[in-house]
Amino acid sequence: MNSKLTMCVIALVSGLASYGGAAHADNINTSGTVCRNFLASEALDIGYMQQAVFNVSGAPRKIICAVPRSRLLATAPAVFFIDGHNLAGTGSVTHCVLAVHDEAGVLVASRNIDSPVLALAAAWEQAAVFAPGLVTTWDYSSLLCTLPAGGAGRILGISSAN
Repeated sequence: MNSKLTMCVIALVSGLASYGGAAHADNINTSGTVCRNFLASEALDIGYMQQAVFNVSGAPRKIICAVPRSRLLATAPAVFFIDGHNLAGTGSVTHCVLAVHDEAGVLVASRNIDSPVLALAAAWEQAAVFAPGLVTTWDYSSLLCTLPAGGAGRILGISSAN
């Protein structure tokens, strides 16, 4: 009985040791419904659908979104995708800033992301890529967006594809 237990422990330790050397990251997809108003006074101006967040006000409003991500190898770039939808004919642009902060809250890097101005109502996707080694294991990510007035723009989701 004792030898079986010893063999199981050896097999477990060997498996974990071999897994530890092959670090990997999983994609994390987050719905736009995790976003919330950036300013407390504008809480009632932000609306939610089952698949998106949008602005119900007659003026542009800011939202903030947490962006979970996997740990990265130092040789891997940090890649994020922002998915949205803008209404045609409004000339509306959704402007976002993807920011990465270290564990002390110091800004490490950021990328501006603007939706395209669309002739037809359509979903869009924009990427934000950070060079290998810039975003480290313990850094945090967030997305700050200015949504156009009257529901003309929506954030559908954010993905970290590391």
